[in-house]
Amino acid sequence: MILIYTVLIADDERNIREGLQAFIPWQSIGLNVTGLVDNGRRVVDHLSKHPVDILLLDIQMPLLTGLEVMEIVNDQYPQVKSIILSGHADFKYAQQAISYGVSEYMLKPINIAHMCDVLGKIKKSLDARNGVSEVQGAEDHDHQQLLEQLNSGSIQGTSRKKRIVDLAKEWIDHHYSENFGLDSIADQFQISKEYFCSIFKEETGENFSQYVKGLRMEKAISLMRNDPDLRIYEISEKVGYRESKYFCRVFKMHYGQYPEEYRQRITTITR
Repeated sequence: MILIYTVLIADDERNIREGLQAFIPWQSIGLNVTGLVDNGRRVVDHLSKHPVDILLLDIQMPLLTGLEVMEIVNDQYPQVKSIILSGHADFKYAQQAISYGVSEYMLKPINIAHMCDVLGKIKKSLDARNGVSEVQGAEDHDHQQLLEQLNSGSIQGTSRKKRIVDLAKEWIDHHYSENFGLDSIADQFQISKEYFCSIFKEETGENFSQYVKGLRMEKAISLMRNDPDLRIYEISEKVGYRESKYFCRVFKMHYGQYPEEYRQRITTITR
């Protein structure tokens, strides 16, 4: 199972925000920076709208300080792993941050090598929380290395197109239950959505949305067969549809029957 964890960087100094984004090998670690913000209120706003696994948080920011943000994170988003960035060596700051459950308290200027070590440890703890074994983690590392080779341009031509599509299909197979779009996949390969759609159709014979819909429908059928006690809305959520009514319409268009009708037919046949 390939898990790429999301990172939010919050610091009111632009050079620190952009420096952390530029100089840390995020993909190699298995992380993806999804946001850069410059004050505490924007941190809270981002958390309310986007999933965040790891938060890099400056302790001194306008509108809401890092410690005030941590109090909110600790109360409302306890699953988020936080790293405090501080120019203060005062133990009182560190003690208060620790009381909010931060994973690390780091003094500025930031040592990039140390930051990478800390992020790697947090990645392992997130893997353990999500049931990813060390063997799976090694497979993820191989996936990331191949992704970096593709993005560096060392793989070209037809082989590059095929590798991109194969990796994309692998990613979709593991993330079909999530709400994602073309942007999240094309960004991984540093290519445009239009180019990705073109090579995906060229390699698979079907467009991206058809592939995702077909996979989700197959997974829905599998759930119906293997777990007859699941409600339709539960199946809908498990295959990536947050609105069960929309899921039912898509299912009807795909199979010619509504999910409940299909399940009743399966039940009748298997009795």
